[in-house]
Amino acid sequence: MFAALPELSHVQYLVLRILRDHAFRTTKPVEARDLRKVWLAAGAGNRSLPAFYQFMQRLVAGRFVEASTTTGRTSYRITAMGRDAIRRQRAFYKE
Repeated sequence: MFAALPELSHVQYLVLRILRDHAFRTTKPVEARDLRKVWLAAGAGNRSLPAFYQFMQRLVAGRFVEASTTTGRTSYRITAMGRDAIRRQRAFYKE
């Protein structure tokens, strides 16, 4: 029987992994500007700033990440649902 397709794109998976790995090192969230550098390096298609924030908003809407804004800067932190999504994605790739 075929396994269901993964729920995350390869770029979403990459961003979630970065957020998860960052969470292992510190309790501080990752600033959007730092995440955007990785997103651009991954060849995420449209390179515009609005496209990045729409991409991140989809992760927030899916409850994979939490966003917070302080002094005009947006930061992101992975959630338990994001960690679970990473585990499911890894299981899919192992099959």
